[in-house]
Amino acid sequence: MSLFPQLPIDESPSAHQPLAERMRPRTLDEFIGQEKLLGPGKPLRIQIESDNLGSMLFWGPPGCGKTTLARLIARLTKSEFISFSAVLSGIKEIKEVMADAERKSHSGRRTIVFVDEVHRFNKSQQDAFLPYVEAGHITFIGATTENPSFEVISPLLSRTKVYVLDSLTTPQIVQLLHRALEDKERGLGNENLSASEEILFRIASFANGDARSAYNTLELCARSAKPDSSGARVITDALLEDVLQRKLLRYDKSGEEHFNLISALHKSVRLPAAWFAWPAKISAWPNQGLWQSPSLPKKPSIFSVRPKEISRSPKLPSIFLSRQNPMRSTPPTATSWKTSTKPKPILFRSICATRQLTS
Repeated sequence: MSLFPQLPIDESPSAHQPLAERMRPRTLDEFIGQEKLLGPGKPLRIQIESDNLGSMLFWGPPGCGKTTLARLIARLTKSEFISFSAVLSGIKEIKEVMADAERKSHSGRRTIVFVDEVHRFNKSQQDAFLPYVEAGHITFIGATTENPSFEVISPLLSRTKVYVLDSLTTPQIVQLLHRALEDKERGLGNENLSASEEILFRIASFANGDARSAYNTLELCARSAKPDSSGARVITDALLEDVLQRKLLRYDKSGEEHFNLISALHKSVRLPAAWFAWPAKISAWPNQGLWQSPSLPKKPSIFSVRPKEISRSPKLPSIFLSRQNPMRSTPPTATSWKTSTKPKPILFRSICATRQLTS
């Protein structure tokens, strides 16, 4: 008897399940997004449909379909599919599952082991998979939101194929929301709920590529919408604004997204227009003390960037935002600053005009 049971194949949707859980695709044709991996004739799709999978890692941001894709594999494969989370399992459970899989392999049965949040495992826990992956006793499938080059040990990484899943586009998320509104079995089709195309587009835009976030927002709107005299419920602009509050940007204080934004900022200083966009996004980070730039003033005014600091940094655009007219551009002169004071490392704070980008 296996320590971890197989994933249930025919799950009946429960009213207590979140909408995102109920709306998970049940076939590859229902899966939206990741066409470069799952489009017709693509290698990964052929492997899944022929039930001839190798060990692999799914790497992508939250809400892009990593766990959903693993569940589709569980539904379509004839192998025993064992799923457990790295958050809840330890080295003892791993060894027991591996020993059970080895016994089954000797009798000709295949075992697929899916590890969600594999980056949560430490080095010794990841090492426990190596001999069984190497010997072919298991087919290893991992899912992670972190860069595998940093979070997965090299020996395990060399034995798996990394598939990169992208964030969903806004039109793709709108398509998912339409499906949820129309589905009477698993979605909101029986709740007499409607929303305009513009409302759905706004929900998708604020989801920032995360389908789960979009589903959650739609479900909150459905719970909050009041019926009119005819019993119909409509998601209005005012209701959506109350539910959304503000847009939360994807951020991890020590992971991939942290350094992606810093790298984008460093490259954006070549273009004056882009120079204001990326610092504004960085200024919206929950913890702004994690990054400092040596080229920007220590405590700049919200309306002022001193010419001294700009001219001391050759890559920054020659822009001086005066307190009287914050949008007026004036190139610095040789007499507009003193060279006696060395620029101090600072944390960039966006000017008032750029705050609209993150609100």
